[in-house]
Amino acid sequence: MEEQQLEGRLSEVLEVASEAGHILLENGAEISRVEDIMSRIASHYGVDSSNFFVLSNGIFTTGTMNRLRKSGGQSETYANVEFIPIRSIQLSKVIAVNRLSYDIASGFCSLEQARERLRLIRQAPPKPAWEQILGSAFGAAGFAAVFGGGWMDCAAAFVVGVLLYVFILFVSSRYLSKIVGGISNALLATFLCVLFYRLGFGQSLSNMIIGSIMPLIPGVPFVNGVRDLANSDYIAGLTRLTDAMLGFFCIALGVAVSFLLDGLFFDGMIVLQGMTVNPETAGLGIQTAAAFVGTLAFASLFGVPRAQYVSAGLTGAIGWGMYLVLARLGTGAVLRGAVLTALPILLSGGIHLDGFMDTCDAIHSYGSREKRLEILKDPHIGAFAVIGVLVWLLLDFGVWTEAASGAGTLSASGAGAASGLFSSSGSAGAAGAANATAAAAGAAFRSTDGNAGICVCLLC
Repeated sequence: MEEQQLEGRLSEVLEVASEAGHILLENGAEISRVEDIMSRIASHYGVDSSNFFVLSNGIFTTGTMNRLRKSGGQSETYANVEFIPIRSIQLSKVIAVNRLSYDIASGFCSLEQARERLRLIRQAPPKPAWEQILGSAFGAAGFAAVFGGGWMDCAAAFVVGVLLYVFILFVSSRYLSKIVGGISNALLATFLCVLFYRLGFGQSLSNMIIGSIMPLIPGVPFVNGVRDLANSDYIAGLTRLTDAMLGFFCIALGVAVSFLLDGLFFDGMIVLQGMTVNPETAGLGIQTAAAFVGTLAFASLFGVPRAQYVSAGLTGAIGWGMYLVLARLGTGAVLRGAVLTALPILLSGGIHLDGFMDTCDAIHSYGSREKRLEILKDPHIGAFAVIGVLVWLLLDFGVWTEAASGAGTLSASGAGAASGLFSSSGSAGAAGAANATAAAAGAAFRSTDGNAGICVCLLC
């Protein structure tokens, strides 16, 4: 009787799993998370979940009933292909679906309850417009200070952040294509910064522009692309990295067009002198506070649950504060690189690094999905886990060491984004993901050529 009921609900089970995957994928989850949650849901309800194939913008689903095969009867099969376009990031929905999957696996949620919760999650509205506008404004002002801008530069970036996101919400996202919109957003932000600078509202045009365009940086797709590549999802990883690089290109083109138009109108382009460090905001306390405000603001832009805003801000503030302390104490690049490599592990308690090691063992077992799930539950450490974590830590240490050697100044959220690569759920994951925007911007290098400094910030 139970098998007959399950047979009749095969399509319902896989539709619920596919709906969960749809919500995750369109809201910025990485491929491995989508596959894991879909498998967890389907397996709990008795469906063979070994045939989920997830791309960056699509899900292929097939399945049969495990229990029916064991009884020797004819197994019902299911197949579905779904296209999922890349949309805005809402990490609160990713967290909600992740929690639902664990409730299902623990037996706390029936199929009907799961379907209803997924419906509510999908229909949940995004952050209100006023909250996104304030997030853009405070994010722009905060990172203008982090990159060395004075109070007037921060005020100008704040105003530009407000006007920029009003344009994005009510014009760009509604009426313009992604490429045209990306170029237009950067053009508007740069044009407003140039206008304020010519009116005497702001001292460092470089810092004003860099702070103002920070809300446009596609950090989450960039970091997720790297994570997908690390998980051997090469198609999805390259697709997301291409999408991120397209975003960077649109921003750079918008900035360049704005300068060209200004040069044509005023018979000559503004000669930038590079980013300056204004003594007004150079103090450690102000810098740490600016990193906190900027990272918290990005948490709101990425749809992180409000309860995790503070943890996101603290992650960015601690990472940037630690870097400044080490830099100002005159420590060597090797020590700074070692401390900044260890910091994300200490902040997360190492739990996400442990998950990364388990994933390395499971992926490189080259066994069935059931075998890989069994390996994930095994508390023992395998050879591939050791190899994977050593390779990652070496690369992480190398990046931090090069950045700390004096070639450039790291973004305020570098440590948070590094921890975000290991994050899977909870406040640490939200904090790391929220910090990904600044990390994708990379290093804003101190350059005697202001134009070069801006270009490096955009392209890195």
